[in-house]
Amino acid sequence: MPLCLPMIRRLKSPHLFGAIDRLPALGRPVGNKTFEVVNPSTGEVLAELPDMGVEETRAAVDKAYVAQSGWAALTARERSDVLWRWHQLIIDHAGD
Repeated sequence: MPLCLPMIRRLKSPHLFGAIDRLPALGRPVGNKTFEVVNPSTGEVLAELPDMGVEETRAAVDKAYVAQSGWAALTARERSDVLWRWHQLIIDHAGD
């Protein structure tokens, strides 16, 4: 289950988050333990996050370090294009 499935279901365009399961450190908990994030005013479960110790945190950081090399391999123009596209998606879906 994606970490923020309840929030994603409320979006007008949930397909924008379709790749979250493929993110190594974000789509699935590194370990087996998780905890729920609860809206204190409604009791609604908003997300389920990994409950990570030192080793799990190191593993997640290692995955992020590896992923960063792909970002670093992009030219400044390519990174700019990605960030501008992200910016436009945020504006387009601000009401979600």
